[in-house]
Amino acid sequence: MTKTSAMLFALFVCQVALPQTSGKDDCTPGDGRYCVYRKAETRTCKVWTADTLDGPQLLGPFDKQEDAVAAMCNVYSPGSDDPTKCSHTDPTDACKTGKSEKKKK
Repeated sequence: MTKTSAMLFALFVCQVALPQTSGKDDCTPGDGRYCVYRKAETRTCKVWTADTLDGPQLLGPFDKQEDAVAAMCNVYSPGSDDPTKCSHTDPTDACKTGKSEKKKK
C-alpha cells in the first residue's frame, strides 16, 4: 500500500467508521429547554422548545427563552443566504424593540 493509499484509507475510516458529532448539545424533547431552528427553504428562524421541533436546529439549547431569542437575534442578517444566519425571524418583529433592532451583546 502506498503512502497516499494509506492516507486515503485512514481518512475514509475517520469519516465513515467514527461517529460524527456537531459539537453542540441537541434539544431533547421533554427537557424544557429552547433551541433556535432554521427552515432552509425560507431561511426563517424561530425559537421553539424541543417538543415543538420545526426544522434543523441552528442554536441551543438554552435554559431560558429570552436567551434563545437573544442568540437568534445575534445571527439575524436580513436577506442573508448564509446557512449559519437567519434571513427572517418568526415572528417578524422578534429582533426589534420599538423602531430599532436589538443590538448584539
